[in-house]
Amino acid sequence: MEEYNEQNIPEAYKPLGAWAFFGWTLLFNLPFVGWIIVIVFSCGVSSRKNLTNYARSILIMWGFAILVSIIYCIAMFALGFSVGLLDALY
Repeated sequence: MEEYNEQNIPEAYKPLGAWAFFGWTLLFNLPFVGWIIVIVFSCGVSSRKNLTNYARSILIMWGFAILVSIIYCIAMFALGFSVGLLDALY
């Protein structure tokens, strides 16, 4: 079994630096272009595994945010509707 250290890590598994994460985050948050890039990178187009996993985590985070927003809107609509019915009764 080959020992891996900082010098002989395969290119696909080399970690991204802090500035790389910062730059990719800025790029991923651009409207439309960044969203398309996130989807493309999360499908595994990049040879860097860390970047692919980071794009997937961003995509999952967006999906979770959209799901929570939909649940919130449904709850607010339901509460608003029920308060309107109570107001009409009295």
